[in-house]
Amino acid sequence: MITILGTTGFIGSALKARLLLDKKSVTGLSRPVFDLAKPKTYSSIPKETEILIHSAGPAGPEHAENRYWRECVQATYDLVDFINKERKNIQLIAYISSGAVYRASNSALTETSELGPSNLYGMSRLLSENIISSKANCRSVHMRLFFPYGPGQKSPRLIPELTRKIIAGEAILLNGEEGLPKLNPIYIDDLISQITSLLENTNKKVINIGGSELVTIKNLAEKIGASLNKIPVFKISNNTSSNFYTMNNKSYEENISIQNRLFAMNQQGKHND
Repeated sequence: MITILGTTGFIGSALKARLLLDKKSVTGLSRPVFDLAKPKTYSSIPKETEILIHSAGPAGPEHAENRYWRECVQATYDLVDFINKERKNIQLIAYISSGAVYRASNSALTETSELGPSNLYGMSRLLSENIISSKANCRSVHMRLFFPYGPGQKSPRLIPELTRKIIAGEAILLNGEEGLPKLNPIYIDDLISQITSLLENTNKKVINIGGSELVTIKNLAEKIGASLNKIPVFKISNNTSSNFYTMNNKSYEENISIQNRLFAMNQQGKHND
C-alpha cells in the first residue's frame, strides 16, 4: 500500500489522483485526520503502508517563520520516530523536497551541486531531508522539484503570480534586460509521471526533477502573456541573478511545450469561469 501525506496540496492531490487511476492501493491523508504538526494523528497512517510519500508541510517561502520549524523540521523528526516504532512495514519514504535546498548557480544544478538555501523554506526542506536520511530505519529518496506548475495552483507560486500581475497590468521586475534567472518549470502531469515511475525504478537517494525547457523570467512572462492575449509590463532593475535550473532526467522528455501548456490551462480556466 502507498500512503500520501498532504493530499489537499497541489502535488499530493495530483499524486493521489494518478495512483488511483493506475489502480494502485493508495490512501491519502490530510488535515484534520492527519496533521504533521500533531503527532497524535500519525496513527491514521495505515499499518499496511509500504511506501510513504511525504508531501505535507508549508510550501513556499511566504509563511510565518515558526511554521517551518513546527510543521516541517520538528514534525518530520516526530514522524520518522513514529514510523521507526509503529510502522515497521514501511520500506520507502519518498520525500517531496525542493530545488530551494541548492545555492543558485550560473550552470545547471545537479544532485551533487553546492547546497545553500537562501530562505527558511529551503533550509527546512534540507533539514527534513537530513532527518529522514539519518534517522529512518527504512530506505528513503528525496525528490527535489523545480518550479512545478499546472491547473489549480495558486499565487504566490511563480506562474500563478506572474499570471496575476499580467492580468492586473502590474510591472514584473526583471534582473537585467535578459530577465534572469533561467528556470526549467515542469508541468504537473509530467512531474507526477516522473514521480510515480521513480517510486518503482530508482535506488537513488536524491533526484532533481525539472522540465525539459529552459526559460528566463522574461521568456516565461511573455509566454503567459501570449496565452492570455496580453502584453506583460516589465521593469528592468540593475540587480544581478544566478540561474536556478537543473539537468533534466534524460530518460523522460515532455512532448508539449510550456507555451502550449499555458494556452491549454488558460482555455480551461475560461471554460470553468
